[in-house]
Amino acid sequence: MLVVSMSYSNLKEYYEDVQRLIQHLRLESFDQEAEELATLMGTAWTTGSELLGSLSIALGQFKGRYPTETKDWLRRCENFAANHRAILGLGDE
Repeated sequence: MLVVSMSYSNLKEYYEDVQRLIQHLRLESFDQEAEELATLMGTAWTTGSELLGSLSIALGQFKGRYPTETKDWLRRCENFAANHRAILGLGDE
């Protein structure tokens, strides 16, 4: 059974969950998706918002035939990346 965070209270929790998602994708043989996320996570970004924007785009473009739990995990990560400022109460940039 997958253990997937339902919400994140800070960016550290989110990034840790994305790392778990990468490992899960590799275990499920979704190597291309795992590599794309790993590359994004390993890139030096000017701002965290750039990373989150890139993660949101990448996650939104994944269209594989994923098990329901994996699909839900991908969508949760995508939603947080796209809406992190509102979710964390950070206001406008």
